[in-house]
Amino acid sequence: MAQRPFARFRFLPKHKWISETKVYGITCQIRRCAASIAASIAEGYGKRGNGEFQRYFNIAAGSAGELEYRFLVARELNFLDEMNPQLLNDGVVEVKRMLASLTRKFEVERLAG
Repeated sequence: MAQRPFARFRFLPKHKWISETKVYGITCQIRRCAASIAASIAEGYGKRGNGEFQRYFNIAAGSAGELEYRFLVARELNFLDEMNPQLLNDGVVEVKRMLASLTRKFEVERLAG
């Protein structure tokens, strides 16, 4: 698998201690990213036309990319010890593939008229 562009950057120093507030913050951000994916699709469904719906698929894909990054940060901070980080990442990658496929489908329909 190709390396994600943001994976080579290290924004967080490695500390031996992490406060509960930081754990809560990362957890909250992960939940918001995941919820944003579905919320963007739902919002796009309520818009007029496939062009706007397609735009919201792109927004959802952006949220999926952010979620992928949040998992990377959580893994580096050892917050995912009890979970399989690869399984989480694979799930996000699958969601991004589905969104890309739906975006292409709506693009074809939009261009067909």
